[in-house]
Amino acid sequence: MVRAGAHQFGLEEIDAVDQQRVAIELGRAGNCVVIEDAHRLPPAERKKLLDAAKLFSDLGSQYPQLKLIIIAALDAPSQFAPIETEVGSRIEEIEVPSMSVAELARIVRAGGEWLNVDTSTIEAAIAGVSAGSAAIAHQLALIAFERSGATCFVPESIQIERDAIVEAFEDFLRSIPRDIMWRIGIATSGRDSEARTDLLDALSTFDSRGADVADLTVAGRAGRNPFGPQVTEIVADLSSPTGGNLIEVSTGGTVRFSRPLLHSYWSIKRYLRGGPASD
Repeated sequence: MVRAGAHQFGLEEIDAVDQQRVAIELGRAGNCVVIEDAHRLPPAERKKLLDAAKLFSDLGSQYPQLKLIIIAALDAPSQFAPIETEVGSRIEEIEVPSMSVAELARIVRAGGEWLNVDTSTIEAAIAGVSAGSAAIAHQLALIAFERSGATCFVPESIQIERDAIVEAFEDFLRSIPRDIMWRIGIATSGRDSEARTDLLDALSTFDSRGADVADLTVAGRAGRNPFGPQVTEIVADLSSPTGGNLIEVSTGGTVRFSRPLLHSYWSIKRYLRGGPASD
């Protein structure tokens, strides 16, 4: 919403105006700027927003009401701005409740209907690896649509082939932020790395609510590398900084991934090996 008398500026105008002058005028008027759906912006445009956010922050002491509010639906804050930067440290994360597999499948189907794309071959796969996250399901579907040439409405209906979903999953894995991959690297290297990987594989077969240790032990015995009596030690390790803080344990003893993106990473890796998706 823009207050009466305020000015509206499109992203395409950012380079054409003096950003500082615009920020000062907004500050004098007691206004702020709200940008929604910022996750849709390409990296170059995100960089412009972060530069503008730094400028607004610098002028905040002079104009307390001056703010640049950026709203984006992402799995991890670092997907928009590195946490170690000044702007990244100001990000406020609001957790959205997990969605069911059926709800995620409907999101994919709705997107396909808008584009005239038959998504029946990919709905279950995307919903099964999205770890209850609408943001992840949306991103995977978008990549699959683009891979199939459906970047806008297509006059003749097309069906997305399996190759496109495999490529979409591989593209998604390559897009995971470096800080997340660094944490994964910690967990999957060094002593007991094989047992850690096996436990994470087992945990990824459960939905976003997680599993208790007993269920994990059974899943591990049925897996490719049983970890058996080590499970308690491995859980403690993976929920600590030395294990990358990949999982968390509730007061009731339920074990789950600390982030949907981590859950999705292991689910996709298992899918690409030919394993089942989460229920």
